[in-house]
Amino acid sequence: MNEIRIGRKTFISDLCSIRGRVKIGNDCSVFDFASIRGDLGSIVIDDFSNVQDNVTIHCDPGYDVKVGKYVSIGHNAVVHGCTIGNNCLVGMGAIIMNGSLIGDGSVIGAGAVILENKKIPENSMVAGIPGKIMSNSIEYEKMARRNAEDYVKLKDTYLKD
Repeated sequence: MNEIRIGRKTFISDLCSIRGRVKIGNDCSVFDFASIRGDLGSIVIDDFSNVQDNVTIHCDPGYDVKVGKYVSIGHNAVVHGCTIGNNCLVGMGAIIMNGSLIGDGSVIGAGAVILENKKIPENSMVAGIPGKIMSNSIEYEKMARRNAEDYVKLKDTYLKD
């Protein structure tokens, strides 16, 4: 049942777990104790994205996971059966539930909970439980992109070891 594909120049920690139908793009990183389980659907993580320590990514039947390019998924976040656009930042401990769509350039604040089937517009800052849009600015996309670019550089140091 494992159909795992890993792109070029991608760092995968020896201490993470990847199972099922999972595709991880080029120049990505998956850090310690992350769990990426595509056992009930498929998971695609596009190029230049990072999955930080203790993140859980999982899907349900009918709810695959798609993570765009230049996405940072912060420590202890849960990404479940949802789509995250390009140039996004998912803060530490955030939860994104089945059927949710996070628009390009958005930032999901630390500890925020995005409820099932919620659609977050592009370039939004979301915080709270349940997650509420606090503001909208192109600056969020720039900030998220810079964060992901920093993780690409960090990943390169791990690949040299």
